[in-house]
Amino acid sequence: DSSKGVFLLARNKEELASALDEALRSTVPYNLRLKVLVGGTPLPTTVTVYKAGTQEMIEKKQSFGIELFRLKGGAYDILVQYTESAEETKPSKILKGVELTEQGKVEQEIRFDLASMTLSARDAKGEPAQTQYVFYKAGKEKKVASFNSDGEETTLFMAPGAYDLIANRIAPEGQEMTLKEPNIQITTEQGFIKHFAFQTGTLILKGQTSQKQAVAMIYQVAKAGTPDAVIAKGQVEASGGKIELP
Repeated sequence: DSSKGVFLLARNKEELASALDEALRSTVPYNLRLKVLVGGTPLPTTVTVYKAGTQEMIEKKQSFGIELFRLKGGAYDILVQYTESAEETKPSKILKGVELTEQGKVEQEIRFDLASMTLSARDAKGEPAQTQYVFYKAGKEKKVASFNSDGEETTLFMAPGAYDLIANRIAPEGQEMTLKEPNIQITTEQGFIKHFAFQTGTLILKGQTSQKQAVAMIYQVAKAGTPDAVIAKGQVEASGGKIELP
């Protein structure tokens, strides 16, 4: 019965993308089907279609990995950019001179050779920690990628290579910390997984006079050798108090 829907089983994101593709192809008219993958996973990209050999933009779409186009017959250049990449230079590929007809169907598959990287960051209590991740070429000062995260597990794709990874805890104020993972090696076959743990220590404060009488006190803590780099300040009662420090 054509009036009834079709059930398509999808147990993971790859199967979901395939099921959506199958459903769309059965109902949406198109003459160009573009599939963008990293490994076997559909990759979200920005797809821009130009008239062949020119900078005249015909159409631009945000794609979740599989996209259908209905274009006039002719020749087109197609730019595919991984715009969600954390890299300073976004990975991209271009198809030159794709010939389309009004009634025919052309299917193109583009594969990005990128490596997966899964990162997370937790504080001393095991809660997600707001973190800025910065990537440098291994042994160099050249920054190649960066992004901010709420600390929950995040997977991204990057060009294979060797990197120094810096994780900067950026909140709460006064509890900023930096951890470094040097010379990590990532390949398309072997990605990278790292769960950062920002550990803190407890400093016990208690003020007293020269006669050893307990008094309230105002404190200020700075990094060693840098008195202007204050990392904590406040006041404790005469009974004393505790502060958490990186």
